[in-house]
Amino acid sequence: LILVSEPYFNEAGYEKQKGSQQGRENSRMYNEMVVLKLVQSMTKLIQHPPPIFKEQITEHFTKNAPKLISRLNSWLEVSERYNDSHPLSPTTPNSFKEIHST
Repeated sequence: LILVSEPYFNEAGYEKQKGSQQGRENSRMYNEMVVLKLVQSMTKLIQHPPPIFKEQITEHFTKNAPKLISRLNSWLEVSERYNDSHPLSPTTPNSFKEIHST
């Protein structure tokens, strides 16, 4: 993954969508999927670390947990602000907190 603000447009054939509504939506969804995959990968690594690296992985995540949680919360807030301004329907819960508090 190339570290740019909109990596979706680095994919072959997608640059022509840049500046279009469809391109913006596809880019947003792509970025959200990258975050989901990142969180899934980290979760799997924490739950099932390779034995040879278990100590280092545990130490890393223990040491950096507060920063990681803060970053994940900020990403969640960004996503929720977007969802609040682009609701799916009047009755659809738009936030993670709203969905998981019931």
